[in-house]
Amino acid sequence: MAGEISKTVYDTRDKAAMGGFFSVREHHKTEWERKEFGFFVVLVTDKTKVTYHYTEPESGEGTRVNQDIPPGLKPRGFWHTHPKSDSTGDFGADDLESFKKAVKVAGGIFFYLMNPFQELRYAQVEDDFLRGKSLQWIQVPFD
Repeated sequence: MAGEISKTVYDTRDKAAMGGFFSVREHHKTEWERKEFGFFVVLVTDKTKVTYHYTEPESGEGTRVNQDIPPGLKPRGFWHTHPKSDSTGDFGADDLESFKKAVKVAGGIFFYLMNPFQELRYAQVEDDFLRGKSLQWIQVPFD
């Protein structure tokens, strides 16, 4: 995944995730229904404040997206879609395996999912998989 981050600044991880969700829905109107998209939510700190951004959303080859953590960034969440060809609204077993690997590199990372029904889920610990926890849509600005 590319390391370019959103120009829009967010004060929470969840708001940055929402911004990325809206970006994918707006800029990839129907493509996200056929391909998996993903991005990272990253933490940016300076001397006076902490902010969150999302990396440029990217589509995967076929229905899978690359989940390599961009160098030099502080990931706090990985977000992805499941295309309509995925008949379940839950995380997959491969998402759990990716989460286990990501936690070793970036402890405390959340995984987010927008399923084919546009329901939002997140997982913070292994026990949250495969169902995930529900996350309500909130309106936020996005790039």
